[in-house]
Amino acid sequence: MVTFNFKDSADPIKYQALLGQLKQLDIGLLVNNVGTSDAKALDKWSHQEIVDIININCVSMAALSSDILGMMKTRPHKSALINLSSYME
Repeated sequence: MVTFNFKDSADPIKYQALLGQLKQLDIGLLVNNVGTSDAKALDKWSHQEIVDIININCVSMAALSSDILGMMKTRPHKSALINLSSYME
């Protein structure tokens, strides 16, 4: 099992370490189900909270999808990518 705090996805050293672990696996299915939010109004968020939420919810999903799809193309079998999102009030 590989675990990763996607708040760290903007850190190139930590992200490359994650990719190094993933490259050792034969990944046939990627389910992107990472996300975070805050129940307070947007005008109450700090700049860092906004950056963290965008990094976790958007940047990490796009970057990981791109990198994993590159690995999946080399597999002899079919692969799949599923992106999930949700909203919580």
